[in-house]
Amino acid sequence: GMAISPRGSLVPGAGRIELARPETGVLWKARLGEKRAWIGSGESLGLLALPFEGEDASALTLDEKPDVFAVALSDEGAIFAGTGPEAAVYRVYPEQGEADLIARLDAQYVGDMVVLPPGKVAVATGLPASVRENWLNTP
Repeated sequence: GMAISPRGSLVPGAGRIELARPETGVLWKARLGEKRAWIGSGESLGLLALPFEGEDASALTLDEKPDVFAVALSDEGAIFAGTGPEAAVYRVYPEQGEADLIARLDAQYVGDMVVLPPGKVAVATGLPASVRENWLNTP
């Protein structure tokens, strides 16, 4: 494609490579890990793992098949997924292809999360809107 430069002339547009086309209509949140990107998805797909090289994208479906609106990574490599419409937080174990439900919050959605120093995560929820600090089992 083409783009317009700041000076008003036509220049080649940015290149684009499609890395994955999962079977879902929406992708919500992406976080970069050491070897792959983790992407929260809608329509019950779960958590999409997009390797940086050598493998195809794969999905880890969570037990209750929620939408994954939030993804958080700890410095130690722990992966957390925040969901809706039941505001659940999962600890993800990609090597085993499993995820454990570790918290269910009094809200409908987890909109975002960030891992704090040892054993805590800040969770932003919707309906009702709040920011909460939760103690989790982080390594």
